[in-house]
Amino acid sequence: MFIARWQAASHVTQQEAQKATTSGIANSAEMQALIAEFSTAGSAYRQQILDARAAGRTPRACPPKDVNITVNDVIAEIARLPTSWQSRELSDSFGAAMDRRFPCPGPNSK
Repeated sequence: MFIARWQAASHVTQQEAQKATTSGIANSAEMQALIAEFSTAGSAYRQQILDARAAGRTPRACPPKDVNITVNDVIAEIARLPTSWQSRELSDSFGAAMDRRFPCPGPNSK
């Protein structure tokens, strides 16, 4: 659902970009809601990793400290997952996509 909403809002946004200012586009209610949903999923994912590390467990993934990832990057990663993941809640598919993108090194890695 998130992906379809993002693609629809992004398409409208691209069309509006030719006529409006960037701040006006970012202030649309739909885009704000989508950005907030993305931010919430990212924050929850980050917290899971921090909690695992704090508890001495191996985290689900090992993204770099200062990862800079866009909604479009995540959507592209989700598109590489099995189809069943693409229709799940954003927080689930976000986590699966980032786990795949940033796997922790194995015990024999250098």
